[in-house]
Amino acid sequence: MSTTSSSPTEATETPADTGGQTTNSGSDEIDVSAVEMAIHREINQRRTANGLDKLEYRSDLVEVARYHSRDMANKRYFAHDSPDGESFGDRYHQFGIDCAGGENIAYTYWEENIQSEGGLLYHDSEQDVALGIVNQWMNSTGHRENILRERFQSEGIGIYVAEIDGAIRIYATQNFC
Repeated sequence: MSTTSSSPTEATETPADTGGQTTNSGSDEIDVSAVEMAIHREINQRRTANGLDKLEYRSDLVEVARYHSRDMANKRYFAHDSPDGESFGDRYHQFGIDCAGGENIAYTYWEENIQSEGGLLYHDSEQDVALGIVNQWMNSTGHRENILRERFQSEGIGIYVAEIDGAIRIYATQNFC
């Protein structure tokens, strides 16, 4: 299996159970809130290393990000637009977010061998998952541009974990304002 990510989205300008989640995968638990915060810390390290201000972590952006990650898992798709046509901008509007924002999405696997350009990966800790997702984004031109976009001042990370085809897949959505 390979780690996958999609093209980022940027737009000018979302309701469901969006509480934190801990998921059992065999004998291990994935603390999704820990993954979200580890991604946020890693993103801010990358931004400061590039001379940019840190991003504020906003709960309203977390809600829309969790909503989209859960929707992708439950409806078994991987895209910025849902199968029923809901776009990134639609979600922002639904959740009352009014900004010229952006979105990155990715997924990876828990306790599975993952072939990547840098070799074989195996995520078995929240920090490993976070680093793997951030590396995916930073190694993709569009995702990297979103992360290092100077006008973005805040972000929210939403993680959702689901068993897909016998493997534990971890969906990540990053929303910006």
